[in-house]
Amino acid sequence: MTRSFRSVIAAGRVVAAVGACALPAALALSVALAPSTSAVFAQSPELRVCGDPDNLPYSNERLEGFENRIAAVVAAELGATPVYAWWPHQRGLVRNTIDAGTCDVIFGVPEGLDFVLWTRPYYRSAYVMAYRGDRGYDLPSLDAPGLQELRIGVHVNTPPEESLARRGLLDNVSTYSLFFDPRGDRDRPRKLLDDLAAGTVDVAVAWGPLAGYAAATSGAPLELVPLEDEPGVPLSFDISMGVAKGNEALKDRLETAIDRRRTEILAILEEYGVPLVPAGGGAAASPAAGASGAADPNAEAAPEEAAQLEPPSAAAAADPPPTPGPRKLNPFTGNADMAAEGRTLYFQVGCQGCHGGGGGGGMATSVIDDAWTFGSDDDVLFRLIKGEIPEQTMPTVYSVLEDEEVWQILAFIRSVYAGDPGRIDW
Repeated sequence: MTRSFRSVIAAGRVVAAVGACALPAALALSVALAPSTSAVFAQSPELRVCGDPDNLPYSNERLEGFENRIAAVVAAELGATPVYAWWPHQRGLVRNTIDAGTCDVIFGVPEGLDFVLWTRPYYRSAYVMAYRGDRGYDLPSLDAPGLQELRIGVHVNTPPEESLARRGLLDNVSTYSLFFDPRGDRDRPRKLLDDLAAGTVDVAVAWGPLAGYAAATSGAPLELVPLEDEPGVPLSFDISMGVAKGNEALKDRLETAIDRRRTEILAILEEYGVPLVPAGGGAAASPAAGASGAADPNAEAAPEEAAQLEPPSAAAAADPPPTPGPRKLNPFTGNADMAAEGRTLYFQVGCQGCHGGGGGGGMATSVIDDAWTFGSDDDVLFRLIKGEIPEQTMPTVYSVLEDEEVWQILAFIRSVYAGDPGRIDW
């Protein structure tokens, strides 16, 4: 192998796929609406909000999040009562809310998100670099020399992960997932900030609202440095409310409410520690359209996850085209040393952000059993990771992996296979 993944990253050749899996977590994932008109308000003075039942600081069933507070202010301006349809702001959100007709508006939508009609922004925030102020660090930006010696945490498949990669800092990085099952024991997006407060990592790079809330509530002396947009990597985003496409009437009413209650809305955001940045700054319309995609923290569908709100299209689910030439076979299958190298790479490039730490599934399907569509064919998996199957969507970061590195990752996946032995043909 002549060039490792790390060297390619350091050379700045990787284009992150924000939202390939993860989008805040969180801004990407907060989107869902049902058709509604002013006539609906006339008949029933309710503003149906699509809320996440367990996703502070944004929203929860106890109405303790800042989006809950803002929804109450907006509803009051409309002469309506906020009524919630609860659904986790993760994969399937649009399908299970807007398409099902269960709600009228979702708060925390990145402006420009394709799946909905968005209002004028009601705030703009940015990813931040956070660190403990009692450690004596001098870290004015991601270019600070001191970062080379520090342990850095970041949510996987988010724009700042690409920023760190460009600076050759991935060897210092631990990645965290934005996605979790509220009924299970998977770590929440907040764990990154909890680890920072506890000293497990020295620096956390996270979506501003999540980091700001942690700074306000953790009891640790956290310092926050808002990050500036970089060429090809937007790090600040305008946040809007989303309604069903075509529902101009509700959009207009919401925009009027935003304008009239802007002072109250900003006061709520400041109370929760949300870092606010001026309009402009070069951020793309939507993280999904940017280098990486998603929306921010699992966040409220943070700028890190917007691209994964809907399941793959029928075309994407179709069988891949046949391989031209001889079928590739993994030269490292059964090689424990290569599987160990593959496990390291699996975490280094963020595979666990979608497929789980052991490959058993998370935001995306399991890759170690029969749930994985292409689980028995090394050739197809190799081409999928290398970006040679246009109908499939994988983070573009993987296409720059050396062939040997791809085979190492596949050797690791095969080493933990737990499916039908009859499907094994590698």
